[in-house]
Amino acid sequence: MEKHLYFTCPTDYLEAIIDRTFEQENYFCNSLGNSIEFRCEELDEIKDLLETKEIRKISFVFSDDNQIVSDALTGQLYSNLSGIDYFYDDLMRRQNDLRMIWELCDDRIMLLSCYLLDKVEKLRRELDFTVNQRLDIDVKIYHRNEKTFKKAHNDLFGLRHHHLN
Repeated sequence: MEKHLYFTCPTDYLEAIIDRTFEQENYFCNSLGNSIEFRCEELDEIKDLLETKEIRKISFVFSDDNQIVSDALTGQLYSNLSGIDYFYDDLMRRQNDLRMIWELCDDRIMLLSCYLLDKVEKLRRELDFTVNQRLDIDVKIYHRNEKTFKKAHNDLFGLRHHHLN
C-alpha cells in the first residue's frame, strides 16, 4: 500500500477529506498556516517517519479558504501566537511581490501555491540526498466549493526568476 505524508494546517480540517479522497496509508504533520520550520529536531522526526514507514510521497496541502492565510492578509488577529508573526510577514511580502509582477493582486491560489512551493524546495534542500532521491513532493490546494484537490505546478509561477527594472 502506498504511504503518503501530508503537511496541513489544522484550521483546514482536511485530514478526513484526504483520507476519503486518497485511499492509502496517510500520515499528517500539522502547523498553523503550514508554517513549519525545518529545524534539526523537526527534520530528524520527519526523516525517521519517512524511513520507518517507508513513505515515498509528501504533499503540502492548503484549503483555498484557509483561516490563517485570510487572517494574515486582513486583520492579523492571530499575530500574537508564538511563531506565527514570521509566517504573516512572509505572506505579506509575497503578496506585495505578486502585486509588483502581476496585476492579479489578490489571487489567493497563486499566493498559497508560491508559498508552499517554497516549502517544498526548503524540505528538499534539508533532507539527505538518499532520502530525497526516493521522494515525490508536491503541493495541493483543496478547493472547498468544488470539493477537489488541485496540484500546483512549478512552471506556472515564475517568481524565482523575475527581474524588476
